[in-house]
Amino acid sequence: MENAYGYGRALAAWLLEKGYVVKDINPALAFDQRKSAPMLSKNDEYDAYAVTTVLINKLHTLPDAKPTDNHWTLCQLVNRRNLIVKDGTRFKNGLQEQL
Repeated sequence: MENAYGYGRALAAWLLEKGYVVKDINPALAFDQRKSAPMLSKNDEYDAYAVTTVLINKLHTLPDAKPTDNHWTLCQLVNRRNLIVKDGTRFKNGLQEQL
């Protein structure tokens, strides 16, 4: 699974809970696979093909996905902080503009 620690974390955790083996595919590997074919536009079908090709070609070298709650929680907190900082800046700029 590409992005087993981001948006795909919940699906990876559910699959692991059900006893399935989940492999973590580094997005850089999938990106390299996507670049190997000339494409005019990005689409989900080819993205899925690229991830599957990486999985088939590197199955035995890919690490198992182990989505940890600590990593996910920290990422959520960092994202929330970044949004708060961005909103604060936006509010300050709006206030200065009004003054």
